[in-house]
Amino acid sequence: TEEYIFPNQIEDAMGIVDKFYKRKYRVISIQKKTKVGADGLMIEIAKLLTTHIDDEFVLDPANVRIITGMSNAGWEKDMIDKAPNCFKRNIFHHGKLQRADIMNIKNGIIIIDEIDTGDKEYQVLHNTLKDAGVLDVEHMNTHNNRFVFISATMIKELYDLYCWGDLHELCKMTIPT
Repeated sequence: TEEYIFPNQIEDAMGIVDKFYKRKYRVISIQKKTKVGADGLMIEIAKLLTTHIDDEFVLDPANVRIITGMSNAGWEKDMIDKAPNCFKRNIFHHGKLQRADIMNIKNGIIIIDEIDTGDKEYQVLHNTLKDAGVLDVEHMNTHNNRFVFISATMIKELYDLYCWGDLHELCKMTIPT
């Protein structure tokens, strides 16, 4: 995957993982400009979390999900083509979210690309996350799960994070690239 991951993405991913590790964040929102390489960033975050030196913190690659609410089989294929083998079976777009087995993830990370597509009530992404119960702060803590939300246009989503009970205590990182 070296050809897909650039130095700025590695640096950003290291900063994100550091916030999860040192500050115990559960949710980090990332607002990136379009076409600046979110694919490589997502892969690098997953790689760093699954190869972390701290045995108490490191994640099993089986507990990584990279998903999107976009109905875009091309996005899914591109991500699978770029990802290391250990993550390929854990990448899902809108049409396959029911196969993501999000409800049973423990000690994991759920990375959601283009969070602004499908996060509205009754949309597939929203329903998938809600039905799995994973967005509840207590669930995040007891199951030791983390989230990364990525979008170029997530004004509403950032507002919702801060209005979402205790969640505002657990998150926020915007990468201005």
